[in-house]
Amino acid sequence: MQEFVCGDPACSPVDTGITIIYKSGGRGMTGIPMEVQEVEKEDVKNSMPDEKTLKAWFNNEEADWPPDFADGSDVPAGAPELRFVVGQPVQCRIGSDPVNGWAKGIIIQCWYRENSWPSHTFAPYKIALDDGRNIFAPADVDAVIRADGEVIVE
Repeated sequence: MQEFVCGDPACSPVDTGITIIYKSGGRGMTGIPMEVQEVEKEDVKNSMPDEKTLKAWFNNEEADWPPDFADGSDVPAGAPELRFVVGQPVQCRIGSDPVNGWAKGIIIQCWYRENSWPSHTFAPYKIALDDGRNIFAPADVDAVIRADGEVIVE
């Protein structure tokens, strides 16, 4: 695991990248939008690719993660079910302070992507913050986005 700072003000301040390297020579990478000391076993499990992708990486084959949209639908192929829906009030982590680094907003889109992103890259949510900014949540985990009114003790 390795931390890296995201320069985009709309993403997590610090991400933890996980590179998977197999003895077979295959490799792949996934990321978690939180500092490495905050990462729990469940966060790693929730951010990991599906079995088909892991097997492809093991066999040194190309496999994109996260997956692309399937058959023109609004959901990436093989994507997990999201916790929140459009219109739901949420709180988003916008700063490094785990207590005060949160802002309230409303989910305005699920499975958001920008044209400048690689073709198989998606964010689970686009959020309209109460202060007028639009941001995206790079992962569907409590350390990044939570139901409005929910308090997580860290």
